[in-house]
Formats: sequence, C-alpha cells, structure tokens
Amino acid sequence: MKMRIIRGCTIVGTVLCVVGLSIMWFQEPFTEEKHTFMVTFSKKEYLGTYPLKEIVEEPDIEESLESYSGFLSGYGPDCYGCTSLHTASGYYVGDGNIYYEDETYGQIRIVAGDKSYPFGTIVKLQNTEIDPFYAIVLDRGSAIGKDKKIQFDLLFPSEKDTVVFGLNEVQVDVLRLGY
Repeated sequence: MKMRIIRGCTIVGTVLCVVGLSIMWFQEPFTEEKHTFMVTFSKKEYLGTYPLKEIVEEPDIEESLESYSGFLSGYGPDCYGCTSLHTASGYYVGDGNIYYEDETYGQIRIVAGDKSYPFGTIVKLQNTEIDPFYAIVLDRGSAIGKDKKIQFDLLFPSEKDTVVFGLNEVQVDVLRLGY
C-alpha cells in the first residue's frame, strides 16, 4: 500500500486521509484547494470541507522529555469565555486556522496547555482511537492543567466542530520545551 505524508494528513492509496484525530474520505481530484470529507467518530458520520496540505517529510522522532497519560478535549476560538480570536501567545486563529508552521515539525496542530509548558512546547498525542499527531502549545485555558482533569485542549476551527470530539484519554509525550 502506497503512503504519502502530507502536512496535516497521511494519504493511503488515493482516498483516505488521516488528519490528527479524523479520518477523511476525499473526492478526487486532489488538485482542488478544498476537498469534501467524511469524518466518523463514535460510529457517527459528519460531512465538511478541509484544505489539503502540501507533501512534506515526517519530522525526526525525538526522545520524549516526559511521558504520561492524560485527557484531551477540544475548543474553538469562539468558545464561551474566549476573549479574542488570538491564542494567549498572540497567534491569530480567527480565520479557522488550526495549524502552526514549526521549523522542525512542519505544520502541526495547536493546543492549549498548562502554564508549566512554555509557549512553543511540542507534544505528541495519541491513543487507541486517535492516530499519533504533533501539537504545539500556543494557548492557555482555565479548565486545563497538569493538576486538573484535562491536560490539553485541541484547537478546532469553531466550537461547534468540537461536539463530536468529546473528551479523550491520551498518551502524552513532551518532545520539546518552548521554542
């Protein structure tokens, strides 16, 4: 089976794209800027569009600085209590941008994390239902922290996109502290 790594997703053959937490079936051709996809979570199907990212190499796997099990939830920049369309680090996310371009890891997801993780911290998150993906801490949140139930909050384009995501127990590997 032929696989290509694409920023934000892995193409298996010509129709399956695994993006961090979602399985997406794209319509052909892949040359369009946005593609139709179907996401299946908890045996429910959802349709939408998503940009296809450019082909890149996978980043080198680094040794984990810290590993533990924790919980991951989702949020949108329009969530209740969110005060602007910027992350706590100042990164603009109001246009639905849920990715950050990192010099080492390429295009990776944005998460809110505990204050003990400086902005720019890279984590690898995974569990039995979520394929491993890299994320960067660029935000904070009052409901997340090492001493709280939720350790990380994954950014989605909108709060309504988080409904199907729910709360997920994940394996956390801290790969880099700060920039």
